[in-house]
Amino acid sequence: MLDVTLEAVAGRVPVIAGILSPGLGDTLEAARACEAAGADMLMVVTPYYARPTQAGIVDYYKAVSDAVALPLMLYEIPYRTGIDLAPETVEALGNETRVTAMKACSPSLPQQMKVVELAGGKIDILTGEENVYPMHVAMGAKGGVLATSCLFPRTWALLHRLAASGQMAEATALHRRLMPVVSALYAEHNPVPLRAALEILGQPQGAPLPPLPNQVIDRSRGNL
Repeated sequence: MLDVTLEAVAGRVPVIAGILSPGLGDTLEAARACEAAGADMLMVVTPYYARPTQAGIVDYYKAVSDAVALPLMLYEIPYRTGIDLAPETVEALGNETRVTAMKACSPSLPQQMKVVELAGGKIDILTGEENVYPMHVAMGAKGGVLATSCLFPRTWALLHRLAASGQMAEATALHRRLMPVVSALYAEHNPVPLRAALEILGQPQGAPLPPLPNQVIDRSRGNL
């Protein structure tokens, strides 16, 4: 899949390869393969299942950083992994590893404020949370890595410009208009509704595998 993506992109934009393996061995193997294929950056999820300490998480990312020459993006998504990154851990990783960015999906706004305070000067904080996007940008996030941006790229780009320029009333008004659609797209776990929406738009993605439910599309009505 990465080879196909790189071929389609043809160097026009950077390609960030995502690595979701929980174990170091699999992660290092995937990281080296992605680097060899030509990826520009690696987005590495926090190591889950083992329930590591914050020191163990630092050691994990150091090992990945030592294994490849590519810059790294932290991927914190605690409601899927059960692992939180302490703001001090993010700061340490910005100082001691190749981490240059973070996809931040913690729903805790106070935690996000502390992450930006401690690490925002060293790494680019990118929110992964559509539902609080204007607030994250107002706190110092540089942008976002949003699943629904592949459906509404211009709308999200406009929302970002508004929030980044301090036009928060306009940004939050546009955000309120967008959120009912976003909420519908998360009615089932991502990526099930997102794949169905893309298929309606003429971009078939194939059916998700169990345990995710198969998508149901009523083409006669254009509804998911």
